[in-house]
Order: sequence, then C-alpha cells, then structure tokens
Amino acid sequence: MKRATLLILALLLVSCGEKTKPLESVKSAITVEMSPDEDFRAVPDTIKMGTLDQGDIYNGEFTVRNIGEKPLVILSIITGCGCTTTSYDTKPIPPGEDRTISFSFDSKGRMGLQFKTIDLVTNQSLGASVILTGEIGPKK
Repeated sequence: MKRATLLILALLLVSCGEKTKPLESVKSAITVEMSPDEDFRAVPDTIKMGTLDQGDIYNGEFTVRNIGEKPLVILSIITGCGCTTTSYDTKPIPPGEDRTISFSFDSKGRMGLQFKTIDLVTNQSLGASVILTGEIGPKK
C-alpha cells in the first residue's frame, strides 16, 4: 500500500510539472510577393499546421519577397490573438530580395478547428495576410 501511494504521488508530481511541447520548426513553401510600387492585395496564403495535441507549440516560417523597384518595409505584423507570435528582421527588404518571417502558435487552452491570421503592415498601402489552420485535439 505504501508503494502504491508513493507511485501515485510521484506520478502527480511529474504530471503537474508538464510543460507545453514545442514541435520541430517547419519551413513553409509560402512566399508572399509584395511591392511598394503597386497597390495590389496579395491573395492570402494558408499554412496548414495539421493536427496538434492541446499544448503543442507549432513553430514555422514563411518568406516575403519584394517584387517591386523600391525597398519594402515591414512596419508591423498583427496576429489574430496572443497565441501566435512572430519574429522578423525590421530592416527594409531591397528590391528582388526575400525576408523570412518566423512564427510560433501555442495551442495551450485551444480545442477544435483553428483559423489564425498573420497580417503584414508594410509601406505598400494594402499589405498582405497569411492564414494558419489546424485542428487541436485533447492532450495525450
């Protein structure tokens, strides 16, 4: 009986200290083409995160390409909620060059189908969006 009590106590201590588990970072094939020279709305691209367990952290990245003739400046990036964060170099993107945007989606406290947006605010008047989709299942 004493052993069973100790085993249960040990399992409880281990499960209480459980942290969210980051998944391997995924490089997306998405390249958002933008130009500060033209007012066009890039068609939103979708990154499919697949099925995640509640508490998983999905780390990914996509590319922004400047197809214009002037530097493209990312003024800010707006995410749909606090569960998605981004990281990027704030230097202007010269014409013809690319910049990688890294993002992290934390599924803690989420369940079911998820649709999150990453909106790029740039010196192009219309900006661009990337949509994240996925399905969150119960923690395993």
